[in-house]
Amino acid sequence: MLLERIAIASTRIPRVQSDESTLITASITAMVEARDAKGSGWWTGTRLAHLTDEAGGDAAANAIAAIGGERVPSGSYTVIFGHQPVADILNNIVIPACTASSFYSMNTPFLGKLGQTVAAPRLTIADDGAVPGYMGSKGITCEGLPTGRTELIRRGVLTGCLSSWYETMRLLHDGALAEKLGATGPSAAAALVPRNGFRFGTGGGRQFDTSPGISASNVVVEGEDPVALPELISRVRDGLYVGRIWYTYPINGLRAGDFTCTVVGDSHVIRDGRLAAPLAANVIRISDNILRFLPNVVGISSATRGTTVWAADEVTYTPELVVTGVPVEEIHITR
Repeated sequence: MLLERIAIASTRIPRVQSDESTLITASITAMVEARDAKGSGWWTGTRLAHLTDEAGGDAAANAIAAIGGERVPSGSYTVIFGHQPVADILNNIVIPACTASSFYSMNTPFLGKLGQTVAAPRLTIADDGAVPGYMGSKGITCEGLPTGRTELIRRGVLTGCLSSWYETMRLLHDGALAEKLGATGPSAAAALVPRNGFRFGTGGGRQFDTSPGISASNVVVEGEDPVALPELISRVRDGLYVGRIWYTYPINGLRAGDFTCTVVGDSHVIRDGRLAAPLAANVIRISDNILRFLPNVVGISSATRGTTVWAADEVTYTPELVVTGVPVEEIHITR
């Protein structure tokens, strides 16, 4: 639980500004050690009165469901990515690639692509720091500027970047702006409104003794034609449901767009349109490229859930996503 109260004063601000916010998270891992099975659960919110036993119940149920996990061979699969995997990929790959500083340093796979299609037309990804009741919402940034909604990808098209005041000014005055961002003038300025200058500290909230950096607040994933999860599973027919991943990182630098992660739990094999068997933990690795991954989103669930990832101050409100042609590599352990 974290209660934040801040005040900001500056010679450039007419009066002292203040802000107050509250966030609460619960994260639990349950294990059936005799059967080498584990499961996880979590909860996010802003009010203690809303806290439930959801995290513990989910963790216990997922651990029991993981008993008797199977292996699958390497190959290309249609995969339903659960809430946590979507949040983890966004936090470690997509959001860092959609910051003004990454465009300035030319360290993004979206270099020069503002206004171009980079994802499936059904997909919209935004950051919105002013949604009432969302865990990452703030009244003002740590630069004293108003928070709000920045659409990063709208219906598959790259439309904006997260930025601070400093990074916005630096990029707008860069002689290579057109090459780096893909736009100049009013279009560039509209894409670089500084709503995300925060003094965050690796999951610990605002820190007065750090400089403002670019950080997300509430990452919101939206999609067209969402359906309930059972319907998604039925449409997939044969594939995988991936419920939890870790060690998600860009393996050849962020600009290349290549990333990898390991599936560690809460996952299942899909056969004949149903969850047929649990997938054993740590037996497959996913290695893909974000420029291929995002355009291959073919389905979205109707259940959005607030999700946090390790040492992150933002929260991701996301449905489950179906992605086709995901490269899966079996992990062989030599004893």
